Amino acid sequence: MVPFRLDETGINDLTQKRTMGDFFNGKALTTSAAPTIGGTPTSMKMGRNHHFNLGVQQQLSRSTVLEVNYVGNIGQHLNGSTNINIPEPAAGGVQARRPYPQFGNINYFDTNMSNTYHSLQASLARRAAGGLWYMASYTWSKSITTQNLPAVGGNTGREKSISGFDIPHNLAVSAGWEVPVGRGRRFLSNAGGVTEA
Repeated sequence: MVPFRLDETGINDLTQKRTMGDFFNGKALTTSAAPTIGGTPTSMKMGRNHHFNLGVQQQLSRSTVLEVNYVGNIGQHLNGSTNINIPEPAAGGVQARRPYPQFGNINYFDTNMSNTYHSLQASLARRAAGGLWYMASYTWSKSITTQNLPAVGGNTGREKSISGFDIPHNLAVSAGWEVPVGRGRRFLSNAGGVTEA
């Protein structure tokens, strides 16, 4: 695995000019005063997810069912990135306060993230009876992400926080009524069919 990444934009030029044999082409990679670069370790751990659930169903009546489930997920060694060139907070120009002032952001890509998801999911469903059906479901959950902190002033560490996509409460209700028209229904059940004498 190449331990760095370079993004280039070409307009009306689809010729690949850089190769691993002569990557730099005898010149600087960019004309930017403070280029943004990204690095990655040459050996990374394989990410993995563990999913598990446990549930029970109970029939409350001939056409109504209650279901309660615990659903969980644990992810380890997931893709993440850490900016290791964040400037110290102070007055003045930004570049001079960076640990590596000749560069802009330096995003280090690694398998440093993990997440945990736990939820209690309940649903109540009434099967079609008299043409009417309904379903109500509720989910109570928590999603937590752990990742490296941005490196500011040489300080590093880990941060555990609520995920950006965490939705702790989710309620959905749907209902419907089957129209009694068509094959096997109360009205027009023999429409278009053959009637024997």
